[in-house]
Order: sequence, then C-alpha cells, then structure tokens
Amino acid sequence: MTLPPEIKRVIAGKKAKSGGDEFERQFARAASLEGYDVEKLPLGARQYAQNVLKRVPMPFDFIICRKGKAVFLDTKTTESNTFIFSAIKEHQLNALLRKERAGCLGGYVVYFRTLNRIIFFPAWKLATVRRLESLKPEDGMDLGTIFEMKIGRLTE
Repeated sequence: MTLPPEIKRVIAGKKAKSGGDEFERQFARAASLEGYDVEKLPLGARQYAQNVLKRVPMPFDFIICRKGKAVFLDTKTTESNTFIFSAIKEHQLNALLRKERAGCLGGYVVYFRTLNRIIFFPAWKLATVRRLESLKPEDGMDLGTIFEMKIGRLTE
C-alpha cells in the first residue's frame, strides 16, 4: 500500500526532527568533553498575548564557552551534499550576525549525514548565500565526523 503524500511528509518530518535532536545531543556531549560550558537554549519559548500562548522562535540552539570565548550556534542536519539557502532562517541569521558584530563567533554547525562531515559556517558566510544558491562543505570549517568532532577548532 502506498501512503498519501501528506502522510509521507509527516513521517519524513518526524524522522528529520529525531535525527536533528540526536545530533544536538551528540554535539553537546562532544563540546562538553572538550571542556566547553554548554548552554542549550530551551525549545520554543512562549509568551502571553491576549491570553493566548504564542510560540516565539529561538535565535539559536547553543551558547558554548571556553577560555573566555563564547560561541553562539545553531545546529542543522542535511541528507544533501550541500546546505541550501532555504535552510537559513532569517531571524537566526540576524541574531548570529549581531553576535559577530559584538566580537563573538556565531554560525551554523551542519551535519552532512551522507558525507559524515560536520562543518561550521560563520554567520557572515551564511549571509553571502543567495536564493537558489547553496554552500558546499569546503565553504566552511571542517569539525570532523560524527564520531570524532573537533569543536575546539572554533576557538583555537
């Protein structure tokens, strides 16, 4: 039996979320093992607006600190060999660019599943990507594989 397209989308979305959540756990563990203080921002903060709960988008997933340096990061995963423009969230990019202007490091840590590579793209690099363009792993900083992440490269 073939599933309807809307059911396939729901299943694919749940699978992607589960994979993203697992990558976040692995990233946080690797950063902690390398001596970073890891702060995971809470999921979907809420605020009251006229007695209604409203979802508020978070600017990034993590703040990690080590040796007096703070890094503001959002984690992403992709099955593709490139990271596409549509995966860059404007509100996140703006928040990360503000952190960079303040002298900190901010950007996306992307897990390219099919390549088993973890790549850091700084916010300024993400800001150069235009509609219908994408970033290749070689456009960013290689942080290793899922089993051998080198988070320390961010603050060396």
